[in-house]
Amino acid sequence: RTVLHYGSLISLNMENARNKFLLSEGFIDTSISIIDFKDSPEDFYSCVFKIIPACQYSTQEKVLEIVENSLTSSSSVKSSVLPLEDSKSIVEIEENLNNEIKSNSDLYNKFRGHPVRYGHQIQLIHVPTHKYLTYLENESSSFERDNF
Repeated sequence: RTVLHYGSLISLNMENARNKFLLSEGFIDTSISIIDFKDSPEDFYSCVFKIIPACQYSTQEKVLEIVENSLTSSSSVKSSVLPLEDSKSIVEIEENLNNEIKSNSDLYNKFRGHPVRYGHQIQLIHVPTHKYLTYLENESSSFERDNF
C-alpha cells in the first residue's frame, strides 16, 4: 500500500485501461486528453502532476481584475476597482501579493513530504508547464458535450 504525500509526482490513468493516461500539452493547447501509450510512444513527462496543498489566491485575483478592468476601460474612464495612479495602493497590493506568494510557498514547504489525508483539499500542478489542473463543475467537454 502506497500513501500519497504532498510533493509527490503522480500520473492519472483510466481505471480499466492501464496504458491510457491524462495528458496535457499545456503551453498552447490547455485542454486535457487521454492518450494510449501502448499505441503511441509520446513523452510521458506531459502526464506528470505534483500534489500540493490548496493555496490562497485572493490578491492574485484582485491584480488580474485590476489588469482586466484597465484593459477594457477607455483611457477617459477610471476603473472602479482601484485607481492605478494611486501609488500607495499599488505598493500595498505589491506587498500583499509578495506576502501571499511567500505564504503559499511556506505552506507547501510545511506540508511537503507529509501524507495527504482524507478531506484535505489539494491542487494538482502540471509539472512541465506549472499550470494547475482545474475542474469546472458547470462546464462540459469541448469534444464530448456529455462529459466534463
